[in-house]
Amino acid sequence: MDAKRSMPVALLAAARANGKLRSKEVVRRWQEAKLEMEAEILEHGGIYPHNKGRLDVKEVCRRARISQQTLYAKDGPHIRTTLIEIKDWCEARLVRKAPQVKKAITAQITFWKSELEKVASQICKYELMLVEKDIALSELKDQNDKLRTQLKTVSKKSVHLLPVKSQKN
Repeated sequence: MDAKRSMPVALLAAARANGKLRSKEVVRRWQEAKLEMEAEILEHGGIYPHNKGRLDVKEVCRRARISQQTLYAKDGPHIRTTLIEIKDWCEARLVRKAPQVKKAITAQITFWKSELEKVASQICKYELMLVEKDIALSELKDQNDKLRTQLKTVSKKSVHLLPVKSQKN
């Protein structure tokens, strides 16, 4: 006797509905994992930061918490849809092989090292400017102190300055 015929109709309908829900959940997890991985790739300058930079179906399944058997099941709904979509997405990622990842990382390191050197030289330049400004400020303070002292000696000699009249507009 066939298994489908022996199941009550309501049970068969419930099993189909549950299967559709599981399929939707697989697709949702794949889409969610894809968004996360794309954000990571963008954040790391085009390099996938996990699995030595390799992106393949196995890695996507791991990240999406999907069994590979779910995708590769011969009679399953995903072998003709989701699996193909995942394979195409993985192929579209530029850097996937370890040597390419190493070259890309080396290029990024070189770039950021040069940027760091530029920033460090700017900091040194501004520190020198700050020292020069501190010296000039110190000289101006000394000059100001001398002028105040002169002003005190002049005012002690009974010379009174007239108040400055404000100009009316």
